[in-house]
Amino acid sequence: ENWFTFMLVEYTQKKIIIPSKEVGDTVNIEVDVLGKYSEQAWEAFVPKMEALERRVRELEAKVELLEGGGGEAESVGNEVDLGDVVPKGFASS
Repeated sequence: ENWFTFMLVEYTQKKIIIPSKEVGDTVNIEVDVLGKYSEQAWEAFVPKMEALERRVRELEAKVELLEGGGGEAESVGNEVDLGDVVPKGFASS
């Protein structure tokens, strides 16, 4: 198709030259660049936020185990590797 429709706010309708254009005349159309940028930024942000939330849950489970909570770990597969949170020299029995 070779046509499209658009809507303009009242202020813009009063300030533009579209009404003086004829069918076939050249017009400059600007798209919402900020909206597209925001969408791309959000799509990049969501996976990072999900990964951060997973990591926080894993760390909370490790803290619970270190504090002697006695409950099962809430990390993936209920297994927690304490190697990176237990200081060297503290051997587990």
